Amino acid sequence: MTYDDLHSPLALDYLLPYKVGKKTRKEDFEVGILAEPQDFRNAVRKKLLAEGYQVKELSGFKQEKQGTMFLTETSVADLSQLDVVVMRTPNLALARVCMQLKIPLIAIENENLNRATYSNYFSLHPQSSITKWVGGVKDVFDYQDYWNFFCNRASLYLLIKRGGGNV
Repeated sequence: MTYDDLHSPLALDYLLPYKVGKKTRKEDFEVGILAEPQDFRNAVRKKLLAEGYQVKELSGFKQEKQGTMFLTETSVADLSQLDVVVMRTPNLALARVCMQLKIPLIAIENENLNRATYSNYFSLHPQSSITKWVGGVKDVFDYQDYWNFFCNRASLYLLIKRGGGNV
């Protein structure tokens, strides 16, 4: 780590044991969804709304020729407001940004995703039922202290593995 890394606005955030503040109402808990196919996304969205959570469909992604997706700056600003991200569609850029922003990620088991995040996410089998995906969100809501600590640790781990502040 360099002097500049330690004195950047984000550096001190990496040193905190977990995010400050716990949401006690589901109505205040915001869930981001990036999932294909659309019928799956709609079913998860409908079930989460019925449970009382706030739901935001994630957009602002661009796709390159090889199928790699990456985030735009406006998407990063939107992500920072979320409490958890549900991602059935593997997106390595989104996973890394979630780690940096200390946002719990619920995603499918995926070898590339494991390598990109050092397995720091709530993994589900691709064929898991809607109930299991919603159950993952409920787990993050019910155990926010644990997930905040877990995400802080994952963020710090990413910072160290990437060789300093170049995350």
